[in-house]
Amino acid sequence: NQMMVARSWNRIDLLQNQILPIASDLSNNDKKRCFYLSLESDQPEFVELLLDEDIDLKDFLTVETLGNLYNSLPDTLSIKRLINKLKPRGQVGISLNNVGVTFAFLMGDKVSFNPLYTRDARYNTPTTNNNQVKMDTTNN
Repeated sequence: NQMMVARSWNRIDLLQNQILPIASDLSNNDKKRCFYLSLESDQPEFVELLLDEDIDLKDFLTVETLGNLYNSLPDTLSIKRLINKLKPRGQVGISLNNVGVTFAFLMGDKVSFNPLYTRDARYNTPTTNNNQVKMDTTNN
């Protein structure tokens, strides 16, 4: 759709001035997919604009979606290299537990930091990033 084209061309002006004002038929899923791809592609202007378009982060950021975003980080980023270094050998993919352990490591011993991801077993399973976001198609 037009929103995805504007995002892929990195044309925030098209999305803001020509697509969103007249696109009352955009589904919530279209906005969520564009939001996800904007996060994944490091396009903060699109992220900010779509947040202004009522993307509900509580609804959007599921464990699976957040895991997919961490798994989609480029291998060259320092944070991903550190997560991979600190996770158990042989583990495929990044779990939110791995992320929590990494942030606790970064915070050091001087700070009392006990992230939920390291205390709750639900976050131990790595998310396999297939670059797909499961969207609820009932809330269009």
